[in-house]
Amino acid sequence: MSNSSSESSSSPPPNSLVVATPNRSRTSISGIKKFGKITGGVGGNGGKGMVEAGGAGGQGGSFVLKMSMQTQYEFDDIHVGAGGTGGEGVVTGGQAGAGGNVEIIEM
Repeated sequence: MSNSSSESSSSPPPNSLVVATPNRSRTSISGIKKFGKITGGVGGNGGKGMVEAGGAGGQGGSFVLKMSMQTQYEFDDIHVGAGGTGGEGVVTGGQAGAGGNVEIIEM
C-alpha cells in the first residue's frame, strides 16, 4: 500500500501525535516503534535573474517510511520540506519550488 501526501492546511496541529497503524487483519502487532519529529529539508531559493526571469526555487525534501505490518508506529510530528522561493527577475520572478512529500509503504 502506498500513500503520498504533501503539506496542507489539514495537517495536525504542532505537538500532536500522529499514529500509523499497519493493517492488523493480516497479522498481529509485535511491537511499537516511537519516533520524535521527522522533518524533510526545505528547498533552496532560486537565484536572482540578471536578464529576464529569476531562477526557480528548489523542491522541498521528501522521504519514504517503510513500515512492517507487524509493528505499530507512533510519530510526534511529521513535516515535509517547503519549496524554496523563486528568485527575483528583471522581467519576471522565478517560480517557487514544490513542497516535499511523504510516502508510506507497508511491507
